[in-house]
Amino acid sequence: MAKLKKKQRVEKYLNQLMKGRFFTVDDLLSLTIRDLQENTPLLDISRPTIAVVLKTYKERFKNKKNIPASAGEKGQPLKIENDLNNLSSEEIVKVRKMIDSFETQMEDVLTTFEELKSALADIGMDYRKLLAQYRAKL
Repeated sequence: MAKLKKKQRVEKYLNQLMKGRFFTVDDLLSLTIRDLQENTPLLDISRPTIAVVLKTYKERFKNKKNIPASAGEKGQPLKIENDLNNLSSEEIVKVRKMIDSFETQMEDVLTTFEELKSALADIGMDYRKLLAQYRAKL
């Protein structure tokens, strides 16, 4: 039963990657077991477990990449285009600026957080204890 949980963790990690905006099917197909083992959430998972899940995902997405889009899938982009056509150019510019701003802020916040965690670890402090103390004072 533990293997199922570990397989589920690998599947969840791969699902998150595939939902990512900048991660493509080609990126998935080029992934290796070593690439996945080097990622922190999957450090404790064995090579055979990762290999089975990765092979399954590669086969599934490779088939999706090679199959031409069906008629139902072709209709979806048209709906999106119609929705975009209903927006004025100013609205489209605002939406793009909001998305860019959000992505930039998230990258900055994550970088700052990682730097802070690293600095605290260097002086021997656990950021979780510090955070718990801070929350207790609120």
